[in-house]
Amino acid sequence: MKELHFVIPVPLSINRTYKVASRRGGQAFMYLSTDAKEFKSIVYLIAKTTADNDEFQVIKTDKLGLELRIFPPSLRADTDGGLKLTKDAIAEGIGFNDRQIWEDHLYRVEVDKINPRCEIRVWIR
Repeated sequence: MKELHFVIPVPLSINRTYKVASRRGGQAFMYLSTDAKEFKSIVYLIAKTTADNDEFQVIKTDKLGLELRIFPPSLRADTDGGLKLTKDAIAEGIGFNDRQIWEDHLYRVEVDKINPRCEIRVWIR
C-alpha cells in the first residue's frame, strides 16, 4: 500500500476560517478569511512538495484514505471546524478530488503547547 506522511499546522477554527459580510439589501454571504487563505496555501505547498518528493501519484479511479492526527495547543482548541479547508488543500496539493476519499479518520491526540501540529497520512486503498 502506497502511503504519504507529512505534518501541517493545526487546522483553523471555523470562526477563523470564514467571515460574513452583507451586500446592499442585507443579503449575507460568507468568504474565506485572510488567515484561511494563508493556511490553505501553506498546506497546499507542504502536500505538493511531499507528494512530488515521494513520487506519490493519484489517478482518478483511486480510492483514498486520509488520517489526521491533531495535537492541539490546548483542550479548548476546535479540532474539526477547519477540516473541509484542510482536506481541500491536501487534495489540491497532491492532485486528487476530495470525493476520492473513501476512508476518513480524525484523531485528537495529546495537547502539545510547544509544538501544536496535525500529522497527515494519505494512502491509496
